[in-house]
Amino acid sequence: MFLLALALAMANPALTLRAECKGTPSPTADLFLTLTITNTTNAPIPFPLEYLQKTGPSIKLTDTRTQQHTYLRTNLAPQELRQKNTQIPPHKSVTLEWLIHPAELEQFGTPVDLTATITLENLTTTLPIKSK
Repeated sequence: MFLLALALAMANPALTLRAECKGTPSPTADLFLTLTITNTTNAPIPFPLEYLQKTGPSIKLTDTRTQQHTYLRTNLAPQELRQKNTQIPPHKSVTLEWLIHPAELEQFGTPVDLTATITLENLTTTLPIKSK
């Protein structure tokens, strides 16, 4: 199992977003992502986790060789879930599991050499996705 490095860019200093890629990226296998949202404050912060588990993150895949990019489709979710918040305790984290399907990677060919820009609410991070 591989955990790839990441670069973090925050729009909200109270919450941070970290992304990890589990497994070896390949245009023939699902690529599993773990997104970790951490509360960096001393107070609980409400976060629409259940809504985002349904819609998923916004993901832009960019080929590092050609700079061609594509945005992956997000899912629809009931708007009432937007109002249902999970409290993230001070200095604690919640995780969201997501996957990128092989069909979403195959357009870039092999070997896979991409940068994923992942946005969840107003939090953004980048993750290199490279096959061996």
